[in-house]
Amino acid sequence: MRDGYKIFKDENEICYITSGGYSPSLEKSIALALLSTDYTDIGTQVHVSIRNRPRTAVVVKTPFYNK
Repeated sequence: MRDGYKIFKDENEICYITSGGYSPSLEKSIALALLSTDYTDIGTQVHVSIRNRPRTAVVVKTPFYNK
């Protein structure tokens, strides 16, 4: 996931990614986005449009890792 990718919920564009990339330590993509408070509950599933293909993403609590 990269900055500028659009985020959707139920076919509606709700925001975009402000920063993101691949995390080698977590072995997955991570990103930050400015979400409306309607979509900030932990566990909320959204879709990110990556090269015009929807990919499922989940809202998680930051930081992305456990110490």
